[in-house]
Parts: sequence; C-alpha cells; structure tokens
Amino acid sequence: MSMHGGMPKGHPHEVPGMKGHGHPGHPGHGGGGPDKSGGRKWLPKLIAWELTRSCNLDCIHCRAAARFGPYPNELTTEECYRFLDDVASFSNPIMIMTGGEPMLRDDIWDIAKYGTKLGLRMVMAPCGFLVTEETAKKMIES
Repeated sequence: MSMHGGMPKGHPHEVPGMKGHGHPGHPGHGGGGPDKSGGRKWLPKLIAWELTRSCNLDCIHCRAAARFGPYPNELTTEECYRFLDDVASFSNPIMIMTGGEPMLRDDIWDIAKYGTKLGLRMVMAPCGFLVTEETAKKMIES
C-alpha cells in the first residue's frame, strides 16, 4: 500500500506532506489543537482515560472487572480538570473517556466540555446501553 502524508494514496482525507492521519481538524500530532510537540516525538497522540470502574453491566469479558460502584479513590471533578490542564499544557491528544461506564459519572459532560475548551479532542467509549437520543446530543454538545 502506498502511503503519502500518513494516509493511503487517494484517501479522501489525504493531505500531501502531512504526517499522521490527516483527518480534517485533527493534525497528525493527535487532537485538534495547535502542535505543542516542540519537535518531540514522544508526546501521546491518544490517551485512554478510565474515569470510573463503575458499570451498570456485569460483562464476563470486561478487563476492568467493573461492577456498579462507586469505587474508592476515583478522581473528583476538580482532580479531572487538573489532569486535563496538565495534559493540555504539553500535548493535545485525543482523550478517550472510558470505564466501566463513563456515563455513570454525574460530571461526565462537564469534564468533556472542560477538555474541549482546552483544545483537547474529547471522545467517549461507553458500553452503549445508556446511549439515548438525549445523551447522544450531549455527546455532540460536549
């Protein structure tokens, strides 16, 4: 397969001379904000962030061995904000909010909006059971 700019030649999002995936709005260094790499190649392009182990399901295949929580020592909302501040200070990766079931956190939409305001690309990996038309709209808004 011929690669050009990090994408297969002829791919609809191919950007000549651009390294990385070249998807519009997501430069090759990861998320959607400015390149903060300073020439460093070790910065994370993607962070899978387990915000909670709590889950409304009990899947035998789940590596998190998640159960309906709460779990001790999970980050508070303010601690999540500080973590996102720290990440945004040196990089702008795609942040995958995972769990357990991240939508069980009462503050999940606030955390997502906060990260977005910092220029991070916030995405979520829910189990899918709690996704409704209303929560899908909240995902888009945050």
